[in-house]
Amino acid sequence: MVKMANEVRKMFRDGKITMTVSPRELIRCASLGIAYGGNWSLGMELAFANRLSRVDKKVVQEYMQRVFGGAAA
Repeated sequence: MVKMANEVRKMFRDGKITMTVSPRELIRCASLGIAYGGNWSLGMELAFANRLSRVDKKVVQEYMQRVFGGAAA
């Protein structure tokens, strides 16, 4: 989760996405990931990625797939 959050913040700084993840959203991502049996991609999707623009969401989903493996939700 920390690796993913750091990369999201880096993408934001580099102008690749228009919104970054807050500490509160990161905590929510982890809580949802735990609630869904360790499905960190789903937690990140529900708590953060779903509020991004379509283009930003695609960028974040591609990175989530590399970090967490498998298909993004």
